[in-house]
Amino acid sequence: MPHPGKSLPFGAARIPDDVFESMRRENLTRWPTGAEVDMDEAADYHRSLPEHKQLGMVMRKAVQEGCCLTQPRGGFGTVEMQKHLMQTLDRDGLADIVPTTTDSYTRNEQWQNAQKGMEESSSAGRSLLNGYPMVNYGVKLSRELIEAIDKPAIVLSGTAMPRLTAEIGLAAGYSGYLGSGIAYVTSYTKDLGIEAGIRNYQYLDRLAAAYQERGVELHRRQPGFLTGTNIPPSIAIVVCVLDALLAAEQGVKNYGLELGQTLHLIQDAAAIRACGELCQ
Repeated sequence: MPHPGKSLPFGAARIPDDVFESMRRENLTRWPTGAEVDMDEAADYHRSLPEHKQLGMVMRKAVQEGCCLTQPRGGFGTVEMQKHLMQTLDRDGLADIVPTTTDSYTRNEQWQNAQKGMEESSSAGRSLLNGYPMVNYGVKLSRELIEAIDKPAIVLSGTAMPRLTAEIGLAAGYSGYLGSGIAYVTSYTKDLGIEAGIRNYQYLDRLAAAYQERGVELHRRQPGFLTGTNIPPSIAIVVCVLDALLAAEQGVKNYGLELGQTLHLIQDAAAIRACGELCQ
């Protein structure tokens, strides 16, 4: 199936409003829970959250104060298990940011398989998925996870195809989303070209900007460059800068960068500083 934005010339330009609305309509029909997405209602919900549960504000405050935040990772195959995990990380795990890692089927848009894994996990009483099937559970049930904690929550979905997961997660009340078009395509798949991956994340960044236009500053996060091996910081920094520029062009205002450590602490510290300066 051709990408819904394929008719647009490939480049960094912002997706026009009419084209984006058409892309959203097509995207939200791909699984039944897409019908639960109401951006205006979701924006109202985000604005109703206290500032300490809005990751965009939490990240800005951390930068201003020069403090570090803790963010673990984790996901389970049922909403009940995921809720228990998130509450434990919030209350007992000293997490400043509470994660929801999606399962591999969700990351690859294999929602039928995710549905089966979700049902089998529920029957078995243990998670048979390696993450949370966010698209299958949908907006209403996923919002219960946000209500169950007192910290901001971020979607962690290592994928080149984030479009429907992002719609569900952001509408549910997640105020952060990790991933980018260059880094995650080159890190997670050989079956999708970088152009398609960039287009998919341009959709996500344009979606975040649409929330910004409704008074909700979401936090977008670039995941570094996950090669599985040590690489010179210069390569990772270039990928960060390119992904950040692509997000900025779509209208993203709150964007974080990740860099993997090379185990040379002075070089790592210099890389973090250089990356921040180049992207700001």
